[in-house]
Amino acid sequence: MSKRKQDITVLFVAGEGRSGSTLLGRTLGQVPGAIMCGEIVSLWNAKWRRRAGFRNLCECSTPPQTCDFWETVLKDSGLDEATLGEINTRTQPVFRNSSIAALKEIIFPGSIRVDEQPEAMFVKLYEVLSEHTGAVLIVDTSKNPAMAFWLSHLKGIDLRVVHLIRDSRGVAFSWTKKVALPDAGGRPVTMRRFRPLKSVLRWDLTNIVIPQLRKRGCPVLRVRYEDLIERPRHCVERILQFSGIDAQGEELSFLRDDAVYLRPGHSLAGNPNRRQSGWISFRKDNAWRSRMPVRYRIGATILSLPLLMCHGYLAKQR
Repeated sequence: MSKRKQDITVLFVAGEGRSGSTLLGRTLGQVPGAIMCGEIVSLWNAKWRRRAGFRNLCECSTPPQTCDFWETVLKDSGLDEATLGEINTRTQPVFRNSSIAALKEIIFPGSIRVDEQPEAMFVKLYEVLSEHTGAVLIVDTSKNPAMAFWLSHLKGIDLRVVHLIRDSRGVAFSWTKKVALPDAGGRPVTMRRFRPLKSVLRWDLTNIVIPQLRKRGCPVLRVRYEDLIERPRHCVERILQFSGIDAQGEELSFLRDDAVYLRPGHSLAGNPNRRQSGWISFRKDNAWRSRMPVRYRIGATILSLPLLMCHGYLAKQR
């Protein structure tokens, strides 16, 4: 594998939740020279997550502060519990309503600002991740649009953004499902849920603001979840090329037309299935077509019609 530049490249996966970012990130993390970190944003959101009733565990089922991998990375990055708590306090007002914050940044450039200390610390974090793993590509699946705009201003990283998009109706239906969290310490805790029409409005705003990063000089590559499932190798090769990575032959032997071989890692947050390993099949999830109530399906289609047309979701049913 070779890389065109010596800078640390951060591949940031941006998009709405329930769009397949965990599967995409873990797939990319199997490429030699790449590391899938999961949702880096969860490091400083740990207190918020504990209030929500579950612990923020690493993929290896231990808290980051005691995980062999993250404990060393956090220590060498100068990110102790107190510092992470301070960053949480400074960033939550901006990143909590991330798409709205990103929209405000588009209208009023400069509105997304934290301060130099968190900025320097996160550049340092990416540097330490690269040094400890030898990775030339850091995959961050935080999805948060406001964070993407924030990172696009930072010096010291080569930011590339994958705009991951999934059919709004599939996303809306997925947000209604009860998904158990394995990080709940034995308690019955499920992931957040949204009503279909609310999740569609979130989807609209998220997918309107992300492409605007191009106007800030940040490279953005659109990837459809449905294309990832149907043509995974093609999508992965596109993303690697976009990231400045040349991987071929045996370096992509973990990837088949219908499945991917996932090794255990140390990703943070994301879909509970991130702890699965071995050969994982790429399967279409079109349950919304038959199980989503008609009134919600029609409403979701109307509310997201322009973007559905723009991204080719009404051209032909898949």
